[in-house]
Amino acid sequence: MIIVLGGSAKGGVGKTTTAASIAHLLRAKLVENDIRGQLKCIENFRVHSELEKLDVEYPTNKAELIKVLEKSTEDNCIVVDCGGYDSNLIRIALAAADLIIAPCKNSTLEHSSLLEFHSAIAEISTNITRQIDVHILRNRIHPLTTNFEDFEYISTEFEHFKLLNSIIRHRSDFEKAMEKGASVTELKKYKHEKSTKEIKALVAEIKVLINL
Repeated sequence: MIIVLGGSAKGGVGKTTTAASIAHLLRAKLVENDIRGQLKCIENFRVHSELEKLDVEYPTNKAELIKVLEKSTEDNCIVVDCGGYDSNLIRIALAAADLIIAPCKNSTLEHSSLLEFHSAIAEISTNITRQIDVHILRNRIHPLTTNFEDFEYISTEFEHFKLLNSIIRHRSDFEKAMEKGASVTELKKYKHEKSTKEIKALVAEIKVLINL
């Protein structure tokens, strides 16, 4: 199974943090497909925190990426962290994905960026003659926000978009855990916190979507 995190061209929507969290709970291999290379930073943080080394690969060209993705099986999940820009390598990952997740904050700029992503997805779908769907994750959402009309509009009016039930709220736990290079689900201090419950709910939804 291949799960790809992509979408918004803007940084700070939580693609890498979410990818690492999903990979931890699914015991999946991580693949860096983002020129910003934030997984390298996370690896360095983990070394200083004396945490277990990540299972991560950094393909730099088409042949290397395809070789990594071919390792995916029903029992061997791969989580690909993609940048929000458009490139041949990112399109390869998107075309190969069993599930595409687009983390997005609740802002007009973020939603506009998502619509650009929709155009790329539509083009890829045409090229491979297969419908590709993108599941939008409401991520880093203010804890008090309850109005999601813009998300609902996007997910109903654009054929390649669907809206995940899961919502990840903006919580300091995520930043504090990431300072150690960790997901909140790895650290005992967050075991009973809302942040951990939200990530676990997301992964449970993912398992249903890809029949894990």
